[in-house]
Amino acid sequence: MQKIIVILSILVLFSSCEDIFLKETDVNLAIENKLVVESFISPQDDEIVVRLKYAQPTVGYVPFEKSSSNPIPDATVKLSNGDSTVILTFHEFKDYTIAADSFPIQPGVTYFLDIKTLNGLVAKSTCTVPINKVDTSSISSERVDDKLFVTWKDIPDENNWYSLFHLRFEWDENQWNLGTNYLLDEMFTDENADGAIFNTNFYYTAVSNNSYYNILLLCNVDEQYYKFHKTKAAQFAANESIFSEPSSIYTNIEGGYGVFAAYNAVAIKLD
Repeated sequence: MQKIIVILSILVLFSSCEDIFLKETDVNLAIENKLVVESFISPQDDEIVVRLKYAQPTVGYVPFEKSSSNPIPDATVKLSNGDSTVILTFHEFKDYTIAADSFPIQPGVTYFLDIKTLNGLVAKSTCTVPINKVDTSSISSERVDDKLFVTWKDIPDENNWYSLFHLRFEWDENQWNLGTNYLLDEMFTDENADGAIFNTNFYYTAVSNNSYYNILLLCNVDEQYYKFHKTKAAQFAANESIFSEPSSIYTNIEGGYGVFAAYNAVAIKLD
């Protein structure tokens, strides 16, 4: 299953976080440079990816090379598990990456991200990969008309947070490629519900044949992942209404903005 869950850390980046971390500043003040970091690691990924950009002020002049739409090519990005350290390589369309088989992400291990740029900016963060996955035997799904109803049992005796994805793969050029993917809006927590049965539903069109197949990805995520996506959704909702109060986005990046978080996932093929 790992071969078809390709670069899931990228899948989580449905909207770029540099667009939601905007540095407000007085027009008479110098622009303060900050880094925006976004990385999600998982034992199921084939590649470790770190996205790195500059935060963009809401006002003032921003040099083109420091625009939030451009990656930063001159940084040193290190990832460590406490015993060994690797340096990620910059790629124009993927930012900083390394193959997972050269530095496997392990459940229950804490990882340290350390970033430095040539102009002296520094960003750091840590996250711990959830040690357990949801028991696949507890997951059930049923399609009713244009909706798919999904249930699963919470992992007992520990704090858990969950996220779900619907992935559709397409057969092209003699290989399966990710065609479309959907991050389901709702996030789940087992606070006051340890060991409970969770359920959700979403619109679903079954297209499973020789050219397509569908996957439900159920992720046991860490608390940073949960807080980042919950506050991101809250800000989006606030922006939709003129009567809503401003909402800040959670960040666990020291010296910058963004998120470094982890998840441990199971994949279920859908009919």
